[in-house]
Amino acid sequence: FARMGSRALWSSEFRWGEIAREMRMTSNYFWPTINGVVYYDKPLGTYWLVVLASYITGGVTEISARLPCAMAGLAGVAFMMLITRRLYDARSALLSGFILATSFSVVFFSRNASADVETVTGELAALLLFIHHEDSQDGWWVIWLWAIMAVTSQMKGLLGFVLPIIVIGLYCTLANGWRELGENILHGPFAERVKWLVGRNRWLFNRKSLIAVALGLAIYDVPFAISEHLNDKLKGLHMVWRGKVGRTRCPCGEASAATTSGKATTRAGTDRRRCAHRDVAAAPHAPRKPQKCVAHRVRPRYFPRRAPFT
Repeated sequence: FARMGSRALWSSEFRWGEIAREMRMTSNYFWPTINGVVYYDKPLGTYWLVVLASYITGGVTEISARLPCAMAGLAGVAFMMLITRRLYDARSALLSGFILATSFSVVFFSRNASADVETVTGELAALLLFIHHEDSQDGWWVIWLWAIMAVTSQMKGLLGFVLPIIVIGLYCTLANGWRELGENILHGPFAERVKWLVGRNRWLFNRKSLIAVALGLAIYDVPFAISEHLNDKLKGLHMVWRGKVGRTRCPCGEASAATTSGKATTRAGTDRRRCAHRDVAAAPHAPRKPQKCVAHRVRPRYFPRRAPFT
C-alpha cells in the first residue's frame, strides 16, 4: 500500500480509471465507456470495485484505481495460508504466505489496476471453501461455491468458473493416486467407470448442484441482462465474448473495442482497422487482395491459441 498513488496511471491502467470516472459522471454503472464509446472488453466487476473505492478516496484517482487490486492481493495471501494450513501445517502455511507475498508478479499486479489479482483471489476463495467441506461434498455449501465462482467470473471472464472446476475435479479424482485412477478408469464395464468417476466428484454430481449451477449462471448473467435492458443496445455478454474470441484469431492483439493508441473504437462503423502489424483501410467497395497480419505468417504452430475464457 506504500506510495500506491505516487505515480500516474500507465499502460492498460487508464481503462479502469477512465471507465470508472465515466460511470460516475453518467450514473450508468452498466455500460462501460471510454470517451463516450462503449468498451465492453471485460465484465463489470472490476470497474464497480474502482467506483466503490472512489467513494472511499473522494474521487477517481490513482489510489482508487489500484486499491481493489491491493486489497485483493492481501486477501489472496490470507486465503493461500488458510488453504495450506488446512492441507499441511502452520509452518507450511507461513512459508506459502511469505512466498506468495514476495513473488514479483503478485506484488506488481497488486499495485496496478487490472482484473488479474481479483480473479486469482476469487479462485482461491472457492478452493478454500471446498477444502473446508471436502468430507461432505454433497452439502448445501456448493451453492456458495458456485456463487463465488460467478462473482469471480464477473472480474475477468469465465476463468472464474473453469479453473476451480478443473482443480477441484482433478483433486478429487486423483485423491488416492494415479494407480487407483488407472485401475478404475481403464478396467471394468463402462458403467462402472462412470459410476466411480461420479462418486469421486459428488460435489458436482448431486441434486443440490443443479440449483447451485443455475444460481451461479444467473448471478453471472444478471449484470449483462440489466445492461442490455437499460441501454437497449447489443448485449454486453456477447461483446465480452466477441472481444475474447477475436483476440484468439489474431496473436498481435487486435481487439474489437480498442487500438494500440489507447483510443476506444468499435469494429462496426469505423473507417479503418488498426493492428500492431498493419493499418489497412476498410473499403469493401474497392476490390483488393486480402492482406494477412505478419504475425499470422510467422507464428509457430506449437504455440497454443489463447482460450476464450481467459
